[in-house]
Amino acid sequence: RLAEKFEVSTDTLVAAARRHPRRSPEMVEEARRSLHNAARLIGLMVERYLAQQEAREASERYRLLFETMDQGVVFMDAEGQVLDANPATFRILGRNLEELARDSEGGRVEALDEEGHRLPFDQLPAARAMREARRFAGGAIGIHNPVDDQIHWIRGEVVPLTRAGESRPYQLYNVFWDVTAQREAEKALRRSERFNRRIAEVMPNTLYVVDLATRRFLYINPEVQTQLGLTP
Repeated sequence: RLAEKFEVSTDTLVAAARRHPRRSPEMVEEARRSLHNAARLIGLMVERYLAQQEAREASERYRLLFETMDQGVVFMDAEGQVLDANPATFRILGRNLEELARDSEGGRVEALDEEGHRLPFDQLPAARAMREARRFAGGAIGIHNPVDDQIHWIRGEVVPLTRAGESRPYQLYNVFWDVTAQREAEKALRRSERFNRRIAEVMPNTLYVVDLATRRFLYINPEVQTQLGLTP
């Protein structure tokens, strides 16, 4: 019937059958297992490739953010040694990576506190964050920029990194921004306020400031007491 259906001779079918002997169920099952294992292995390879590709893309995104953000970012090891920094750091501090690594070696970083006094290395936010194993955001710190020979004031936060099961940080990163212009504006505002207050205190006219919402006096100059006999 097969010979008639496919229009071949019986001898041809018999010869073909002899060239392709019947496989035992065990051999078929073994082939099935081999195919299954091969497919599983290929699936794992594809998953690993996709994971590696995703990791590379994520790394490229973070590297792009790292290199283009306006804030300075510095990575340090457990000893405070600078490992890496972004271009914003070089612009703010006026030092390249080699100079930052050299200055940070052995705690040779020179900084000023908000009052302009030299800040010991163990009081720097990075040192405190590493010692206390917690995020730390201190006040403004003054760092000398050798490029413009000026003190640049920075403010930021230091984050220690720890491994699972360990309490001591193995690395930390410091994110900061330049607040020099802000500090100068605040100083100019305070000078202006002191200047205006001195004028108000010596002028021969009464002067007072009232909050219209609460009808409370916010400021009264001495001349009010002189002319009206009313104390502040």
